[in-house]
Amino acid sequence: MKLPQIIWMLIAACLLAWFGLSLYSSLERGWMGEKKRNIARVAALSTSDLGTNGTLLGVEVRGDDVFRLRILQALTLLQLSAPNDLTFVTNHIKGIQEGQRSGVQFTDPPVFTMSKTSALYSITWCAGSICHDAYHVKVHRELCSRHISDPRDLASQERIERQCLSYQFHVLKRVGASNYERNWVKNPPGSYLDLDGDGKYDWKDYHLRDW
Repeated sequence: MKLPQIIWMLIAACLLAWFGLSLYSSLERGWMGEKKRNIARVAALSTSDLGTNGTLLGVEVRGDDVFRLRILQALTLLQLSAPNDLTFVTNHIKGIQEGQRSGVQFTDPPVFTMSKTSALYSITWCAGSICHDAYHVKVHRELCSRHISDPRDLASQERIERQCLSYQFHVLKRVGASNYERNWVKNPPGSYLDLDGDGKYDWKDYHLRDW
């Protein structure tokens, strides 16, 4: 093969690579633009959109109007940007209530207690947190179907937590969350389960939560 032919082939390959990268970047910008528009859209919701009953998009929500509005914004964001994740939430959590600290209760039906610290951090973080705890319910139900009690040892709890964080990460990506939020979930700073450092995860740790 003559040298000029090789050069032209290299130029053609570079042009194709550049075109592919440009197309990908354009599609990614369009995708992220849509996500940001959805965030702006739900941010414009107000307490007048809450309605008179306590049910918001299939979930019974209890709390003051500020809390209920944030939950409405988060669920609506899921409806717009990640509808399959909203279905996942409504299949696993039937109620969300305002509380001093966050955690899901494996009652019948399951209820997610959420602190304002977590709910009001951002709309995307609120949406991801709801999905995170819905995944906890999924894991609990799978264990119950196999007649296995929820493990209480720290290693098992951390393993389950990593599964929930993995799902939360993908939800955050789908709803257009910031890089900071996604990176925090992907690489959380240390263990936030064993807050008293005694090597166990129990109610004492739960009551030490500030989120």
